[in-house]
Amino acid sequence: MPRRRRLRWLGIGSLLLAMIYLAVGAMTATKMTRPKRRFKPEHSPASRGLPYEEVRFLARGGDADLAGWFVPAAGTQRALILVHGKDSNRSRFMEHAGAIAVELHRRAFNLLLIDLRGHGHSSDSRLSFGIKEHRDILGAFDYLQTRGFRKGAIGVLGQSMGAASTIFAAAAEPGIAAAVSDCAYSDIRLVIDHQFQASTGLPSWFVPATRLFGWLLVGVDLATAQPLRVVAQIAPRPLFLIHSGADALIPVGHAADLRLAADSSRLWVIEGAGHVRGIQAAETAYRTRVGEFFHKNVPNN
Repeated sequence: MPRRRRLRWLGIGSLLLAMIYLAVGAMTATKMTRPKRRFKPEHSPASRGLPYEEVRFLARGGDADLAGWFVPAAGTQRALILVHGKDSNRSRFMEHAGAIAVELHRRAFNLLLIDLRGHGHSSDSRLSFGIKEHRDILGAFDYLQTRGFRKGAIGVLGQSMGAASTIFAAAAEPGIAAAVSDCAYSDIRLVIDHQFQASTGLPSWFVPATRLFGWLLVGVDLATAQPLRVVAQIAPRPLFLIHSGADALIPVGHAADLRLAADSSRLWVIEGAGHVRGIQAAETAYRTRVGEFFHKNVPNN
């Protein structure tokens, strides 16, 4: 075959391989950034004997319309925002972690359980792994102020991606008095590197293409979802890091890195628990420690 023809076929083959590579990256990014909606209305606060009302409010910045449950507590002026993780929602929070909502309400906290953007009954959105979602928590914080709760009398508890979003939110808003992070990642790139092949069936050299199309789909570089870079900004306000010792999705090393970076934080590792299952593995201790943390650090102004 003449040299010119070989070069032409080589060029065509290279182009086809590049197109396949990019197409696979696009499909993978599309799947990775699409949250699941699995709302179970039967797991409302009423299922745990708590009064509640349906509420709606905007994310800070106005780019998402959010749904929530407000659980009032009589005679108290402090409140907590409860935040679920990826592919979850406020109903699944109540289903799997409702015991902590009951405990915090018993300790005279008003509660606001929210659906992050793209989840539950909130407006559609692709996942940004905390980069945009933290503005949903800030929107909840702003909404609570319209109900008379003051800055410094509002705390946040988040799980998994909601925990990462909580760290971003607390770093950005000094009016958040205290925060609990349950199974947050320190850097989403480490999670992707750890889980990419198992979750997609693809070799890791598809990560750059997936990251590129994630950027195009979401409008931000998903690799910048790094709570580790901002967690120090929470100080001197208290941060309680909780992590499951047998977490296969987000290894406990993420929590250790966050603890080292945040002078005002403390860490509790719940041995033997799976991802965001610490409350089920050690319910009594979880209720006591989280309840006492918020009781001490979120004043009843």
